[in-house]
Amino acid sequence: MKHTIASPPQLAVAAIPVIAFLAMPFLPFVNTDALWFGVPSVLVWSFGAVLLTVASLNVVDYIGRRDRLSDAGTEGTEVTR
Repeated sequence: MKHTIASPPQLAVAAIPVIAFLAMPFLPFVNTDALWFGVPSVLVWSFGAVLLTVASLNVVDYIGRRDRLSDAGTEGTEVTR
């Protein structure tokens, strides 16, 4: 079993919220004085990026667990940390 920190699919999924955070100051529809849902658009965008981060980390964890199970050859068993 080879030991890797992250596989390419995990890195791709984890990069999505990072790109959302980094793109925030450059997006003209986010970087305005407009209100979305009664709060500044930057705050809504940041909140969405945080939710996207949580979701993407769950996907990364799922991919990692699936890969560890398939490497161990023990489908259907729980992998402990």
